[in-house]
Amino acid sequence: MRIEFETWFKQQDYYATLRFNFGDRIFDFDHSIDAYRTLHVQIAWTTWSHLHESLQPIECNCECGECEEE
Repeated sequence: MRIEFETWFKQQDYYATLRFNFGDRIFDFDHSIDAYRTLHVQIAWTTWSHLHESLQPIECNCECGECEEE
């Protein structure tokens, strides 16, 4: 999922400015805390991942008959 995020991030208007400011370290990821080291990228990652998760279809296990896809 991080590759999808980084691809999206690179397409944003502000990427060039952040890349200029942080250089090759813009996407440094600290696996020990599961977070990007650059605050700007971490904020975008957190928001993006929450939105990505909320847009995933939810599987319904009830028996109401209304939730089934036709």
